[in-house]
Amino acid sequence: MKTHKKKIQLIHIENCTSTQDYLHGHVDEWLSRFPICVTAGSQSGGRGRHQRRWHSPPGLGLYFSWGFLLREKKSLPWVPLGAGVAVAETLKRFCSRRRIRLKWPNDVLLDGRKIAGILSESRITSEGVICICGIGINLNHLESDFPDDLRKRATSLRLSCGRSFEAAEILPVILSRLDLLHRNLEKRRIRGLRSRTRRLTRWMRCESLEFRGQSETRRGRFAGIARDGGLILLGANGNKEICYSGEVEWPDADNKTISRR
Repeated sequence: MKTHKKKIQLIHIENCTSTQDYLHGHVDEWLSRFPICVTAGSQSGGRGRHQRRWHSPPGLGLYFSWGFLLREKKSLPWVPLGAGVAVAETLKRFCSRRRIRLKWPNDVLLDGRKIAGILSESRITSEGVICICGIGINLNHLESDFPDDLRKRATSLRLSCGRSFEAAEILPVILSRLDLLHRNLEKRRIRGLRSRTRRLTRWMRCESLEFRGQSETRRGRFAGIARDGGLILLGANGNKEICYSGEVEWPDADNKTISRR
């Protein structure tokens, strides 16, 4: 176990089912050491939202989970978006001439293709909220490294920038940003985070979209990010509503839905 300069405990595992599951399995044992970061060389069962598989072969990506205790419970809705902003702004440092965007609520896109994803999970306790953010970033994938169903929707830093990357050069930058995010969330400093999220999601305003929640689907236009991190949807009737806990997709010309991730 090593210590990051911001006192984030670092644990590396060569292979595991997923860093998310591994950290969940040790959370009670390690809670006193939070914040903590578990990295893996590869994952046999890496997962994203709704139990979707995250392709995690050895040597090609950065796979880690960041666990911390959030005592300011009202800031909880900003955790997944804030982590997405931290990842997006980090990647901008390494491919500044490319377009890095955030797809609400937690996907990072590079030139329209998914390069990173965030899975945020939490548990409320008497001490505060235990937050665990699983983060996967495609570093060195070539197109042939992606499964067939992902080749047209995913990309990597290597494909974009033409060189290989080491996880060790990316991780410290992200952890510094995540540490700052944690401190701002504890102090409820949301205004700056909301402004940065707006800039990264501004591209979503250009088209009609479909919001798929747990029990219903709504269509409209993206109208911004609410103060609590929700997606503001402008309906055909001109009414605005705030959407949470769902996914965004775009209908194609045949009125079918496609996910641009």
